[in-house]
Amino acid sequence: MDCLTPRASREARFGTLKEYPGRTVYGLCDTVYGVTDPSEIFSGPAVTALGLAASRTVESNRADHLISDPLARAFFEAAGMNLPMRLDWPEPGEAVTDTERLHLHGSRYIGLRTRFYDDLLLQAAHRGLKQAVLIGAGLDTRAFRLALPADFHLIERDYDALLEWKQTVVEARAAIPSCRRSWIGTDLREDWTAELSRRELDTAQPAAFIAEGLLPYLTPEEQRSLLDQIDAITTTGSVLALDRIVGDPHAADRVASLTRRSGLDMTQLLASGENNDIGMGLRDRGWNIRETPVADLALSYARDLTDPFAATEDAGSPEPLWLETRFLQGTR
Repeated sequence: MDCLTPRASREARFGTLKEYPGRTVYGLCDTVYGVTDPSEIFSGPAVTALGLAASRTVESNRADHLISDPLARAFFEAAGMNLPMRLDWPEPGEAVTDTERLHLHGSRYIGLRTRFYDDLLLQAAHRGLKQAVLIGAGLDTRAFRLALPADFHLIERDYDALLEWKQTVVEARAAIPSCRRSWIGTDLREDWTAELSRRELDTAQPAAFIAEGLLPYLTPEEQRSLLDQIDAITTTGSVLALDRIVGDPHAADRVASLTRRSGLDMTQLLASGENNDIGMGLRDRGWNIRETPVADLALSYARDLTDPFAATEDAGSPEPLWLETRFLQGTR
């Protein structure tokens, strides 16, 4: 979207330049014109961004929380969508619906997943990396809640309308990032790296690339294309992290079961197809890859992922909300 106010040449190219003490943020413009109905934005895969915001809010309020994300509640409430998700953990004996129980259970996994990527990003910055790209950033808040160095550059990439709406909420809350933050709208199913390299990313320097929860929404062919594009713009010392669902999520009624239980049409959101050779493909490209099953990751953070509502559910409950997931970390 073009800004309607005349800009200097750099602002016309990169958007509004926002200065904070020791911080720099590039966006598209001060005001987002034409974005009035969040329901137009949060359709298709974007609706899951609100679900994640709800889960991070629940996790943040737990006594054993692995993350703290105050902005997540602001996003969920600003959207004003009637979604079957709670923002807090129920009191003992408080009645909850089956759908709420499912999302509350899933929030424990989302807290774990979020913390995994938090730690990876902080470790990369601690090792001296100066830039990172959040691919499919959605309503990510790491620029605001993590203690990243002031000269660290965090680049968010996702759909235009989603990131523009997100910026209006960020500005309304007067949220100030801990590092340099920029965001660029794009369709991740297309070639997005050329613009990234031209505008923001220093391809001569190593960077961290994070694709949190993104791959299940891409077909195997789109996944391979995404990794090809990342591989083409990385240099020695770069870091890659992502997660994948084991097997085809559409096989054996897996996604249909999630749809019935979650209240969201996951049959339309999750892509079909099986791509279990991601790790091998990255190794063939020269990446050192470590793959961790979700159960092992949970053990490393002492996070219990058993269903807290199992005692009140029928025996033979279907598989958990997140399906079987593996987390991949790569270094170049």
